Amino acid sequence: MKTAQQSASFKKALRQRTALVWMLCFGFITIILFTSTTQLAISYRTALATATERATSKSFLIAEWVEKSFELTRFVLQETARGFDAQELIYPTTNPEQHAQQTAWIIERVQRAPNFVFLGMLDRDCVVTHTTIGINLGFDALAHQREYCTLAQKEPLTGLKVSNMFTSVDHTQNVTVSYPLTDATGALDGFALAGLDLSFFQQWLDLIELEPHNVITLYDLNSRLLARKPFIAQNIGMQIEEEHLNRMAKNPSEEHYSHRLISPVDGIERIWSLRRIGDLPFIVVVGEQTSAAIATWRQMLFLYLIAATSLCLSLIFGAREYIRNFQQAMEMHLLATTDPLTSLSNRRCFSDSANRMLSHYNTLAHHKTQNQPPVLIMLDIDHFKQINDCYGHDIGDQVLIDISRVIKSKCGKHHLSARWGGEEFVLLLPNTDLNTAIEFANQLSQQISKLKSAPERTITASLGITTYRAKESLESLMKRADVALYNAKERGRNRIEVA
Repeated sequence: MKTAQQSASFKKALRQRTALVWMLCFGFITIILFTSTTQLAISYRTALATATERATSKSFLIAEWVEKSFELTRFVLQETARGFDAQELIYPTTNPEQHAQQTAWIIERVQRAPNFVFLGMLDRDCVVTHTTIGINLGFDALAHQREYCTLAQKEPLTGLKVSNMFTSVDHTQNVTVSYPLTDATGALDGFALAGLDLSFFQQWLDLIELEPHNVITLYDLNSRLLARKPFIAQNIGMQIEEEHLNRMAKNPSEEHYSHRLISPVDGIERIWSLRRIGDLPFIVVVGEQTSAAIATWRQMLFLYLIAATSLCLSLIFGAREYIRNFQQAMEMHLLATTDPLTSLSNRRCFSDSANRMLSHYNTLAHHKTQNQPPVLIMLDIDHFKQINDCYGHDIGDQVLIDISRVIKSKCGKHHLSARWGGEEFVLLLPNTDLNTAIEFANQLSQQISKLKSAPERTITASLGITTYRAKESLESLMKRADVALYNAKERGRNRIEVA
């Protein structure tokens, strides 16, 4: 019975060990995947945040540059406005000589600013009184509803005022910039007006070193494209319909905004930084290509996938190999302790288990525990050689197998049973009195006699029984049982003898 229990125990242990190993394996895989995914998510957000910060910094620097570039314009217009009195802003002039001197003077001013298309003075009614291009003298801007006239007359009257972009007669993109001339009460007496060629924006942007597929653009408050790096000629002056750009153009309080978007101009997804340029009617937009921003992250993703896959596969194959080795070790242990024909314990396994049982009994006896001593039964098949000679070894083997099944069926959970050698079997029954052991042996003998393993032959067995004596060795116990078995055979076989 011990071997069947051992086999079942090993199977249970294999199932438990297999479940534990796979649980640990998939637990480690889960940790690896969670850690990798978390790290990749953090790296991804960091890559996007870094690209956003770069775009934000660039937009800030470019906005600063555009503001500073208008300082020269502000200075020239301020100097020009303060060089005139309100009485001099008359057209047609009453003093041609003075008019000619003043015109020469503003021509000299315009040469300080290479991006000026023209420079002139207008009276409070928006009539051109002085200009660097004579064809505009006397032009009534108010009557022609020019935007710069409306801006100049609009409160507050102080400060630089810039119009939206317009296309001039020579097809260049321009804006007008005005600076007021006011009297002591702050009323408008006139204003200096300059036309600026916006191509200088493009010329400056072209000087900037820019990574491939990144973009720098300038828009006016009508969302029209003023300049772009890289330059796309057909898009300059185009009005761009984009939600965030349009919202910022209409909302003076919104100074900066960052987001991700596929460009409506070239269809490339970028991380955008939009920034309003101070009090000027311009918005600078810097775009960092998303795929370039996360290129390093993608390399990390590839490496993580390879590493995680390799590690997970190593864990899986390692777990399989461990389970296979564990199973082989258990099978080898079973082979080393089990009789291969009957599946009962072999002599070595029985001896080890019996010695432990006897040692346990001696320990209990030392503490005066009221336990019955173990009883050893030795069984030998009668005339087994004749069975082999008459019917062949196949039948003989079947007889051994069938008797082992009878023994297994009769043995309890704590009983030991084994094939001792040849046709001999041994059983050790713990905590058993002699009468119970004799009854057990009788039942065993009766069950064996009912076997039909050999054709037309009754299988019988002789049994020797002996009770363990405290502190004696297993060898001594076995010798007494062997004497009892010998007596059973000498007295006619198919019987039970006690020693």
